[in-house]
Order: sequence, then structure tokens, then C-alpha cells
Amino acid sequence: MDFLLDTNTIRFKYGASEAPAETIKAVENFFQYTDALKDVYNFVVPWQVGSELRIYIYRIRNNHQENSDFQDKAGKVEKYIKDIDFVNSIEDYQLEEDIRIFFEYLNSKYKFLYEDGTKIKLKGLKSDDARILLTAIQEDHSIVTNNVKDFIPILAFEKAIWDPVNDKIYWLSPDSARVFYEDENIKQWVERIRNKFSLSVPIEKEKNILEAIKKDRKE
Repeated sequence: MDFLLDTNTIRFKYGASEAPAETIKAVENFFQYTDALKDVYNFVVPWQVGSELRIYIYRIRNNHQENSDFQDKAGKVEKYIKDIDFVNSIEDYQLEEDIRIFFEYLNSKYKFLYEDGTKIKLKGLKSDDARILLTAIQEDHSIVTNNVKDFIPILAFEKAIWDPVNDKIYWLSPDSARVFYEDENIKQWVERIRNKFSLSVPIEKEKNILEAIKKDRKE
């Protein structure tokens, strides 16, 4: 099962954040769990996330020079990004505009209901998150992030959003899926993007893996 990592997930992994201790611990537990199942989970990092991490490291190096703990954690993030191969981020201004307008359309019409009953109201999509989202769609990957609101459209491609902070996996509930299939604007947008990236419909094996992950995380 292939997942794309968002920026905060990597920062939390190394404690390189001012987030609460329980948030950092939750993400550490997530990676301990997934590291033990490397034959099941494959994680990739887009160039856009690498760029955001490099900017973060620069800020820490220059603004927190007296804080040895911050410097140490920034160093761990720096080593991590030096040791990985990034996937190319989408840099298509028309696509970026398209997905942000589509996001506004979703925001104006729907409050999505997920399988666990959670309702999430969408917000506007920033350019950097649009590039990360488009990269995940192009790579045909699900997303690991605690910023669930920013990546809702990935669900339209039968992919998941795994929130390691709250230990939840989101995908469309039957009611929400029905909305996607019956709304012509959504249907046309999804088909256009599928054709743009030559995406296929997820195979049954992948759906079974998602179900297994969900069951395992509940136990």
C-alpha cells in the first residue's frame, strides 16, 4: 500500500515541532507500527514537502541558535531528507488552479460524512497543499497527514487519508460516495484528472488492504 507523507508528519516523527507531547508520541507510535510492516507500507515524499522541510531547517538554524534541542531535532530532519529520493511534485499552474476551484466547489456545497461518522467542513486550499495533493493523485497514493481538511479530494479517487495523530483512516462513506457518483461536476472533474494522469480504478487487492488496515487499527 503506497502512501505520500505530508510535511507535519515528518516533523512530528522527529519531534521537530512545538506540537503537544501527545501529538509527537502518536506519530512516533504510527511509524513504529508501520516500520514493523515494511512489506505492506511504502512511503514516498514529494519535492514540495522536501522544500517546506528545508525552509523549516533554515528557520531553526537561524532563529533558534541557542536552543540545542531544536537544533538537534532539525538536524535529524535534515539527515532524513538527505537520505531519501523525492518524487517530483506537480508544477502545473492550470491544474493547480483547477483543483483549487474544485475545492471551492466542494466547500460551497458539501459537508462530507465519513465512515466513522465524522463531519468535516472544508476550507480553502493553499498552493503548496494543492501541489502535494496533485502529486499524490498523480502517483496514485493515499496520504498520511493530520491536516485532513486539506486533502479531501483524494478520497474521490478511492484513496485514503491516514491521520497518525488521531489514529484514524478516512475514506468515503457510502453516502458521500453516492454524492460523488451523482454530482456531474464532481464526476467530470474526477474523470478529467484520471485521464490526465492515466489512472486506473483501484484493484480489489488494494481495497482489501485498506479494509485490513482499518480493522487492525480498531483492535
